[in-house]
Amino acid sequence: MEKHRIGLLDGFRFVAVTMVVLYHLTSPLAVKNAQAGISFPVFRYGYLGVEFFFIISGFVISYSLENTATISTFFLHRFRRLFPAMLLYSLITFAVIGCLDTADIFKNAHYARNLLPGGAVWTGFGIGRTEFPMVAQAWLLGGHVRVGMEDNLYMSKGVLAKSNAELVAHAAGILRLLGAHIASAKDARAMLKLA
Repeated sequence: MEKHRIGLLDGFRFVAVTMVVLYHLTSPLAVKNAQAGISFPVFRYGYLGVEFFFIISGFVISYSLENTATISTFFLHRFRRLFPAMLLYSLITFAVIGCLDTADIFKNAHYARNLLPGGAVWTGFGIGRTEFPMVAQAWLLGGHVRVGMEDNLYMSKGVLAKSNAELVAHAAGILRLLGAHIASAKDARAMLKLA
């Protein structure tokens, strides 16, 4: 066991992750039952596991900072602990996404949209080769879109994007061809009731 490690926090992390997993596993069942007039509130608040996990993470970061000699040592330890898992899961995610059929992704987007309450403000995005097809799909389903180099590095097969601005301009062009109005920053703040 690491020096200064609090074992109880691992139990709390398990509870938080379990809440989220059970929420996602039971959400489709809850929607079907709600449509049939049956209440299914067992894991209704499972999404709170995310907030619980962030509270735990905030505590762990503060606690780690207090028990580390220098800030550079803190960042080095965090990097060594988190980067290998992040790299592994990123590689697995991109490998799985590369094998997916884009038709399934669009079918799932339609399903996910139908889980939202009426009038919800939502955004859809695609990763890798699905980024630009998802721009059109999300808008056609009534959502907003986002693109960025964190999701996709290519403009088209074998053509690297020069910047996020180039990806955004291409996405805006697709949307304009579909008849969309491109929101300004002021429009976006108004939609999100931030203005």
